[in-house]
Amino acid sequence: AFVKSGRIHPLNVLVGKMTYDSGHGQKGKLSWNRVGAISASLEDAFYNAFGAVEPTGKRMLVAIDVSGSMKWGAGILGVPGLSAAMVATVMAMTTVRTEGAGCHVLGFDHDVRDLGITRKDSLDAAMKKGRFNGASTDCSLPFSWAMTHGIDVDVFVVFTDNETWSGRTHPKVALGQYRKRKGPARFVCSGITATKYSIADASDPLSMNVAGFDSATPQIISAFARGDV
Repeated sequence: AFVKSGRIHPLNVLVGKMTYDSGHGQKGKLSWNRVGAISASLEDAFYNAFGAVEPTGKRMLVAIDVSGSMKWGAGILGVPGLSAAMVATVMAMTTVRTEGAGCHVLGFDHDVRDLGITRKDSLDAAMKKGRFNGASTDCSLPFSWAMTHGIDVDVFVVFTDNETWSGRTHPKVALGQYRKRKGPARFVCSGITATKYSIADASDPLSMNVAGFDSATPQIISAFARGDV
């Protein structure tokens, strides 16, 4: 009840659980002995927190970069073991559980596929569906997939770890082609690691680049999707 009333995002609960399970704080010398019952309670809180997220009411397509580099790194938000792949998967799970049937979740590298993440999937199950062992990254694929399949999308959200893209079409060109056919969809590119990249057109008022990731990022993405920012 506290998690729901406090509107704590599942990702923030996961960060707390992973920090607790590590047995020490992110800074300083504070340490503790892990207690299984507490870890289990935090895991329950993680799944309960999905019910606290407010839906945007938009038709969303979440596309996750499943290249192998998404599993690398020292830890997002300073948490050992928290990879870009895990952050992206939690965000996709949140969308599936809050937005309902109007949501699509894709994985892309040099190809694209529907990940088939469901409301009942655990984090481990959803991560396995991502696989995260791809190579080159073509960030135009989510837009071309939606256009090819005739999918009506209000908001595209792409989670990636860098600016690399391959393929014949730049992402902003593919998005432009989609908009001409289907309408003025919004686009959020969340670069989970803060690197220089230019996937979204900075001059486009319906597109937003997010460089890096912190506890406020999920709320910022939702607010932009709703048109509040």
